[in-house]
Amino acid sequence: MKKVIFASALAVVASSSFAVELWNNGGFVTGTGNGFGGANTSAIQSPSTTFGGNVNQTAFRRADNFTVSGGGWDINSFTFYGYQTQTDGAANSTSTFTGIFLQLWNGDPMAGGSVIQAMSGNLMSSTSFTGTYRVTSTTLTNSARAIMSVTADVSSWLTGTLPDGDYYIEWGLTGSTASGPWAGPIANMTTNGASRLFTVSSSTWTDNVDANLGFSHDYPFLIEGDPVPEPATMIGLGAGVLALLRRRRTAKA
Repeated sequence: MKKVIFASALAVVASSSFAVELWNNGGFVTGTGNGFGGANTSAIQSPSTTFGGNVNQTAFRRADNFTVSGGGWDINSFTFYGYQTQTDGAANSTSTFTGIFLQLWNGDPMAGGSVIQAMSGNLMSSTSFTGTYRVTSTTLTNSARAIMSVTADVSSWLTGTLPDGDYYIEWGLTGSTASGPWAGPIANMTTNGASRLFTVSSSTWTDNVDANLGFSHDYPFLIEGDPVPEPATMIGLGAGVLALLRRRRTAKA
């Protein structure tokens, strides 16, 4: 009987869906409430002069790294951020993104990494205005570059548990206007990042270096899903359930 109870306790724990934020690669907001209509701003980091990098799925794609730890992850979604430059105006807060495409690498694409999940079809499940505009420090109220979130539901693309290790996620975006799409970097970086640039026409990977900053950007993205409990944690939780049941039986006796 104890074996059955213990197994049931482990099953309950294992089937629980936490749906938590597993990875946050960094923020992009540099000012709060100082933009168009009281929105936030993401200003170009001096001495850079670049608003963002091209992430058009058919021309250029980016890749950035993340690390899985703690026993593995069951990933539900990736969220990336981008914009399509338009005429300055309030209507730009409506997202023009139409797709997000992903490829997963075990290791650095430029240093012996290998593809472990091939390029997906369109995985976009939602897209919305982040309440932030990409601007320069001297044009804070410009609204031509409204930053949108673009979320990819990967539940049917990445179906297995991702074990502990170092990975690169490659992504490309599509949109309904001719601009870009573009992706802005993490705010206020001071050290070299790990992002990579893939040029579709030449099938080549390069460091994603900003010439004026002298180092590579990183890009903001989120990973959400379920952490996989380590065996010791599972055993401890099961033992706790058994101890609780014993106390209840003693109280009844």
